[in-house]
This record gives sequence, structure tokens and C-alpha cells, in this order.
Amino acid sequence: MHRFFFLILYANHAFLHSPIRQMTFLGTVSLVVLSCAVSMVVMVALLKVPWLLLPAGRPLLDRAYSSLSFFLLDTLLISLYLGIPVMAQSSVSPTGLLMNVTLFTILVSGFFLVYYKSRPHDPSSFYSSWFHSVGAPSLVYDVLLLLVSSIVYLSLKERMSG
Repeated sequence: MHRFFFLILYANHAFLHSPIRQMTFLGTVSLVVLSCAVSMVVMVALLKVPWLLLPAGRPLLDRAYSSLSFFLLDTLLISLYLGIPVMAQSSVSPTGLLMNVTLFTILVSGFFLVYYKSRPHDPSSFYSSWFHSVGAPSLVYDVLLLLVSSIVYLSLKERMSG
């Protein structure tokens, strides 16, 4: 996992010194993915925040994050959560973006929470097991992760434009 962290740092350095850095569509998408990757490495791999906040989900987290492919897939999923509000309102204030990301995260994660909780538990599905074992506190974690990703995004965006 530490090699992945250094890869993220290298990607950050390469991105900040590349022509993509202009806030084109591709630049914005790259910045969103980079922000989410940095947030995931810090919050999940280094600080183990989901294990601290969601003790009921520890066995699932241990199993899921033992695989680098799950970590990468989760990073892309979080990037979608952040990318949609960023792309929808490119000229919104930083406070507005944080509010939009929070609202969007609560709506989407809340929908999946209700969807999976209304169905019988399927042990073969990670998300079914996740929502059945963790429940509503998973929304708090999702919002926290997305807010941190948003702050990283806004910081990198300002650093690039300044």
C-alpha cells in the first residue's frame, strides 16, 4: 500500500507540471481522481478511518481492502461521487461545492442504503453485507470521505491556478 502512496505523490508532481493542468474537462477529471486517490490513501490506508468509525463493518473492510483492485475500484466510485457535483457546477463557490457534495452524497448513498436494506441480505454481495451490517452510519463515513476529497480538490485546484 505504501508503494501506491508514492505512486500518488509522483502522479501529483507529474500532473502539476503537465499541460493537462489547465482546467479542461480532462484536467478536471484528472484532478478529481487524484484528489480522491489522495484522500483514500490517507483516510483508508494510513489512518484506517472506516475501521474507527464503523466497527460493525470491520470484517468486511478487512476482506475488501486486502485487495488492491477493491481499493482502486472504491477510489473510482468516490471519484464519481465528487466528479458529478464538480462537473455540474464548475463556477460554484468552495462552500457551495462542499454543500453540493454533501447533499449529493447523502442522496446517492441514502438511496443505496434504503435499496439494500429493503432487500434480503445477500452474503455474496459486498454492498448488501455492508449496508445490512453497518447501516446508516455508513452515510456519515461517505460524507466525511467526500468532504475530505472535496477539500483536497479545492486545494489542488487553487494551487494550480495560483
